[in-house]
Amino acid sequence: MTDEKQTGRPWVPAIRDAQPGDVDKITNVLVEAFMATPDAVWLIPDEQERRIVYGRYSRALLEAALSEESDGWFIHVTDDVDAVAVWQDYVEFETPAPDLYNEILNATCGRYADRFRLLDSVLARHHPTAPHHHLAWLGVRPDGQGHGLGSALLRHAQQSMDATDDSEGVPTYLVAVSAQARDFYERRGYWLYHPAPMFLPDSGPPLWAMWRDPAPAAAAGTAEETR
Repeated sequence: MTDEKQTGRPWVPAIRDAQPGDVDKITNVLVEAFMATPDAVWLIPDEQERRIVYGRYSRALLEAALSEESDGWFIHVTDDVDAVAVWQDYVEFETPAPDLYNEILNATCGRYADRFRLLDSVLARHHPTAPHHHLAWLGVRPDGQGHGLGSALLRHAQQSMDATDDSEGVPTYLVAVSAQARDFYERRGYWLYHPAPMFLPDSGPPLWAMWRDPAPAAAAGTAEETR
């Protein structure tokens, strides 16, 4: 890692497209990153069961997303796979395929499958209809958090989504699962897509739908120069 004090510029991790051989490491990152989030506790109250189900569910989705037959997903990782960003393309595709997703839920979530479907129904009611890219997961290993890995992954993706001289760019959407995550994304150009949070049933926690418009070409270029 280059010392920022020596270069005068922040350290930027190497980022690449995920490969099928990364599935094990990505699964571990996602499980560790999201095990204790309020929506995860709401989904599966028992911690041991939650870890098992989250592992099976994440792995199955990742294997489907990284398969040769998959369309509509793009996944970025830091080179050492300490952090991952999982995106869905809602510009050209409607993902994931409903039949495949139901198969994954039934095969991996067991008696919690209907609980996942309940969460999905809440999310679907608030999901934008305008074309966009959806940030499904942005996860960093707990021991790697606080070092700018998540921000670097966001910047990496947003560079290709921002406007250029010959493109208007692509907006992005996500759902923040905690107030801390909401504030993190607000500092990075996202705003609340709905003025009030959505609440999960049965006195469940709030979730915040968030949106980012593509930066104008001039602004995107200026931002890139200063990174």
